[in-house]
Amino acid sequence: SYYVTVDHAPHTASRSGKPMILEAASLKCRHPDDPRVGVSLTFSERYYPGDSDPDFKAKADQVLGSLELTKLKE
Repeated sequence: SYYVTVDHAPHTASRSGKPMILEAASLKCRHPDDPRVGVSLTFSERYYPGDSDPDFKAKADQVLGSLELTKLKE
């Protein structure tokens, strides 16, 4: 999944009071060895409007694509 949301009251070190954007990409799935086991991986960043990372989606794809599930112990 992919989403963008606005935080109208962020808690920041600068205490600027300006809204911040949260952009996130997530991967959620069941483990192939046991459907009772869920896996969730999220890549996100927060930024002020106009300061987004133009490479965000490429970075998110790289991180989410690196997920490797290992065999569960019996």
